[in-house]
Amino acid sequence: MNKCILYLVLIFILPLTSCKKGCTDPLAYNYNANRSIDNGRCKYHQYVRLDSVRIYNVKDENDNGVGWDSPFAWWDMTFDVFIDDQLVHVLPDIYSVNFSYMSEDVLVDLSAVSSLKNYDWESSDYKIVFFDYDNPNLEIVDSAIINPFYYLGTRQNDRFFDSIRYDQHDLDFRAYFSWD
Repeated sequence: MNKCILYLVLIFILPLTSCKKGCTDPLAYNYNANRSIDNGRCKYHQYVRLDSVRIYNVKDENDNGVGWDSPFAWWDMTFDVFIDDQLVHVLPDIYSVNFSYMSEDVLVDLSAVSSLKNYDWESSDYKIVFFDYDNPNLEIVDSAIINPFYYLGTRQNDRFFDSIRYDQHDLDFRAYFSWD
């Protein structure tokens, strides 16, 4: 009789304890991949913002083979920022923002620009287009698309990045983000 009760208890308790509750939405910052039942307590960031861009290298010529109108210098560059193909910020020139020149790179501080907050964070990305500033036609030099919402893993550190490094061809920069 005792064995029967033990088996019945095990049969009913084990399935109940193996179905653990937690946040099962991977877009939530408290997502838990080890949970199978959603407990309704998922927490989400309200927005992400592009805070700064550290530029390491920009190619010497654009895709048409047109080089900078003078040898490349940081003060000869500008860039626009788009969110989902919507222009949200125009950087008139590199000196219009808080900017610090490091020996081989430059940090452009954009933290005061409120338009760089991205609320539609399920599918949106940032596109940064670099221009030759001194060229009267503002010749496009290069562009890049970065998506801070792209998540790889199951831990928070694998999903909501504070920075993303873009390094393809001759364009190399790191974009820094803050989440709220």
